[in-house]
Amino acid sequence: MRILKKYKTTIRWTVADLRGISPDICSHKIYLEEDAKPSRQMQRRLNPNMKEVVCKEALKLLDVSIIYPISDSKWVSPTQIMPKKSSITVVPNAEGHLVPMRTTIGWCMCIDY
Repeated sequence: MRILKKYKTTIRWTVADLRGISPDICSHKIYLEEDAKPSRQMQRRLNPNMKEVVCKEALKLLDVSIIYPISDSKWVSPTQIMPKKSSITVVPNAEGHLVPMRTTIGWCMCIDY
């Protein structure tokens, strides 16, 4: 943790920074036993705003070749959307009292393998 904290600015990449990096260098594989049975999990229900986030994030990942489409796979993993949080902001509530709130500045898509 000490080393990660020391060099955190070095590994702070965005999706745009990943373009051109060889998949041989930064790809992950999940190795399965020969008798492993496919797992097909249902997608969690998402509201329209979160569906839009998933579509945008998936298109970004497709654009930089981090993911690729597979139409005949029996393995399906659901996506989950998590809010990116900013600092705490003080806002007035309905009664005029100031209350601290943590506002969402964006979303992070996770895939539940």
